[in-house]
Amino acid sequence: MARCLIKAGHRLAVYNRTRAKADQLAVNGAVVVERAADVCHGDAVITMLADDHAVEHVTLGKGGILAALGQNTVHISMSTISSMSTISVGLSERLIVKHARAHRDYVAAPVFGRPDAAASCKLFIIAAARRGNAGVRS
Repeated sequence: MARCLIKAGHRLAVYNRTRAKADQLAVNGAVVVERAADVCHGDAVITMLADDHAVEHVTLGKGGILAALGQNTVHISMSTISSMSTISVGLSERLIVKHARAHRDYVAAPVFGRPDAAASCKLFIIAAARRGNAGVRS
């Protein structure tokens, strides 16, 4: 997904818990940062993480993105939400509440598609936010 965003002309700062994975994106023009909090001051922070533990650590943990999220920066969580894989419905609901309490915008935007669809920039994304959140107005 990051390669597709770069290809479309977007400037990206990237963080990965495994530095080598982020470094692979630098050759495409991404700026690699040292901490997740370092990506929190642009228009949006996109997270796409494997499971509840990873999302909680990167988003809510010490030095996590929620504490560093800029006032006008939207957090877009693109992990798939289900009871069987990726992140749980319960965690997704907690993220909505935590962001609201912090007065920060949050969008749940799970991604569907195989790796070949991702490589060709053809993923299917469903985005949802509470009314009054992330630019969604009454």
